[in-house]
Amino acid sequence: MKNQRICRGGALSPPNMKNQNLAGFAIVSAIFLVVVLSLIAAFIVSVVATSRSTSNYVLQGARADYAAWSGIEWAIAKAFPPYNSCLAGPTVLSYSQGGLNNFTASVTCSVQTYSEGGVNNVKMYQITSTGQYSTPGNQDYVSRQWQTTVSH
Repeated sequence: MKNQRICRGGALSPPNMKNQNLAGFAIVSAIFLVVVLSLIAAFIVSVVATSRSTSNYVLQGARADYAAWSGIEWAIAKAFPPYNSCLAGPTVLSYSQGGLNNFTASVTCSVQTYSEGGVNNVKMYQITSTGQYSTPGNQDYVSRQWQTTVSH
């Protein structure tokens, strides 16, 4: 009569095994819940890390764009008076201040002289500028290129 209870009418009830089964089920449920929550946390950490590196890459890309465009502006300034020249080989401009710190712009220029409408020596400059950060193969490498044609 150790595990038996007496019911209302004086009859004996079977042993109570219900609480013992629930205890085993609670442990399995708790382990399952911990595993699921840790997988969700790992996924969230992965998404945040990917988002952070993506936004950093976009920012570095915009900076490389500005470095390349500043190289274009520099070459245009050299093409018009008082300089009137176009450097044949690539010229590397290095930036050391502000948002373009450690960026470079590699600028190339070619010139063609032609006559148009009775005007001799019209010069057309083909300018290409590549703004970049770091070196190819590095994880943080980024590069953007601009190209333009001006004449005078």
